This record gives sequence, C-alpha cells and structure tokens, in this order.
Amino acid sequence: MKGWLTRLNAGKVVVWGLKFPNHTHYFIHRGFYDAMRKLGVPVTWVSDSPQSQRILDVGDVIIAVNVASSWLPRSSRFRYCLHNCDDCIAGIEPSRYIRLQVMTEAIFTAMATRSVQRASPTLEGVSGFDSTTQTLYQSWGTPTLQQDFRPPVCNAYKNTEFFVGSIWNNDLNQGNESAVTEYRRHLRQIGLKFVHAKGIPEKWSPLFVRQSVFGAAIVGDWQRVNGYTPCRLFKAVSWGQLGSINSASSGRQYPWAVHGATIEEAVNRILSLRPADRLELIKMQQSYVASETYEQKVGNILACLCFVSES
Repeated sequence: MKGWLTRLNAGKVVVWGLKFPNHTHYFIHRGFYDAMRKLGVPVTWVSDSPQSQRILDVGDVIIAVNVASSWLPRSSRFRYCLHNCDDCIAGIEPSRYIRLQVMTEAIFTAMATRSVQRASPTLEGVSGFDSTTQTLYQSWGTPTLQQDFRPPVCNAYKNTEFFVGSIWNNDLNQGNESAVTEYRRHLRQIGLKFVHAKGIPEKWSPLFVRQSVFGAAIVGDWQRVNGYTPCRLFKAVSWGQLGSINSASSGRQYPWAVHGATIEEAVNRILSLRPADRLELIKMQQSYVASETYEQKVGNILACLCFVSES
C-alpha cells in the first residue's frame, strides 16, 4: 500500500468527515482509517470543517462521501476517492480523482460481459473499474485484517440468534425491517430465539456474532433485488462465523456464501450442513474474504488512482 502512495507522490491519506458515529457511513470511514493505521500507512481522519483544510499537503489522497463534504476543498492539488460526490468534481483534473460505488447485481453482470471492466489496473476481490466514468466498484467488505481473522466456530446446537446492526426502513422501502420480522418469525417456528443486540459497543460485535446459531446477513427486498451485499456477510466470516445470506444475487457475486432466494431457503441450507462440514466451509470462506478486507479495498482505491494519473 505504501508503494502506491510513493507512485502517487502522496505523503498521506486523509479520511474526510464523519469522525463521530452519527451516520452509518461512519463505520466505513472507520474501517478505512483503522486498516491503514494498523498497516503503518500514513493516514489521518479529520472532521468536515474549515479547520481540517489546514492539515492538507499537496498530493494528499482524500477519501470523502457526499454526506460529509461541505468543507471539502476542491483542488487539483490533491487526489480524491469520492463516494456519491459528483458535485465535488467540477474544477478537478480527471487525472486526480476516482469515483467509488458499491458492487451491485447490475454492475456485476456488466463486468461479466466486459461492458464495465475495460482497460484497468489489477484489483483484489470482486471488483471492477470503469475507466470511462472513472468509477471503482467493490463491496465495503470487512475491517478485520486477514491476520486478525478469528478461528471458525459452529453453534449448531445453540438456540439463540443475535442480530448485530440496525433494523430500519425508509420511504423508499430500502431497509430490512420487514425481512428481519420474517426472520424472527421463522426462527421462532423452528424453536430458536432472536435477540437484537442493539447499541452494543462495536468491539463486542464479534463476540455476539460468534455466539449466534447462524450469524446470518439478513437483507430487505431492495438490497436483495439489487444485489447489494452488506458488510455484515464479510464481517461474520472474518469473525469465524458462517457466511450466509437470503439473497440469490449476493450468492452469484460471492458463490462461497451459503445463500437462498428466501429466508427459509437460506436457513434450510445452513441446517443441512453437518458441524464438521460447516467448520471446513468457514475456512474456505475465509480464504475468499481475505480478498475483501479493507486492506484490499484501500489498495484497490490507490491502484485506480495510479491508473488514472498514469493513463
């Protein structure tokens, strides 16, 4: 990763905005920051404020998102990785920025037909770069580095499923509320208890997931139809739990995941596994998720920035 910074002649990476957990994207920025800090990459995390502009040096790489970009400087003195920040691009030379978007079913299909991944750098994991729009597509992945992956666990004989994360919905029906309600009902029918581990400290999340009978990544209809795979799937595997999800689209993108088109189908596939086979499957899943860590995600970002700057 430091090699990419050297090629970019960049002194450091700046994670811009969301230093406090008042938005779900905070966890994405924290993942970027923690991974680089653990790897010894020069990185700083600043708030979205005019004072933060003072710490910037010419050539710095800035990672930013639209919900925290009010004071983001727009200048070709820096390099940018921008998520949903198209209004920030005006005035910045094309060789100085890339866009960042999450992998979806439509993009994955386009990649398979080579309509997205044209001339591009070599990338890790399930990812692609559209050189026309200068957009990198990849999942958020897991913030846990491969060296810190937990050993596999199998709780086939336990009776509690802890759900770690938000249960929500919005006016566009993009949330998981109805799906989690269905999941809770199905678990009760097969004699299992559902517990929402709400508001727990983030450092406890791996403990609750590892104690779950399934640790499944349950998604709502919008995410399922569009093939948006939540970071919960990758985190579970890195924490030693089985990677499972109620999304056939996610299963096409990540065939190593235990998946089903419905909650019942996904659960039945998990239940069909013998404990020993389940443990072996988790080991295999971890070999794939090693390419979906934040170390690899940041590496992809820097590789794409090098690509556009040298093209």
